[in-house]
Amino acid sequence: MYARIKSAVGGASAIGFLSMLMLLILAMVTTAHADNPRYAGIVVDLDNGEVLYAENIDDQRYPASLTKMMTLYLTFEALEEGTLRLDQPLPVSRLCGRQARC
Repeated sequence: MYARIKSAVGGASAIGFLSMLMLLILAMVTTAHADNPRYAGIVVDLDNGEVLYAENIDDQRYPASLTKMMTLYLTFEALEEGTLRLDQPLPVSRLCGRQARC
């Protein structure tokens, strides 16, 4: 996946993008699910393989949301194909825009 991100956004930008993404995930996991045995998470430094954060990593878990995973996959695929750019606005429907969460 790192190769896809790197080719989609460029070398140094990919590292920055991944770093920000991992920090966001880490912040969400630690604030919303701190010390809760129902949740698991791991953050690994892609450059050296160092585990930066680990919680319940050996316990079996089901994915939180297949929809979210597919959204990420399709986003990276579109970036790789050039049909999506990181600096382009993404349109949303009026219904989606009126809802608290979409």
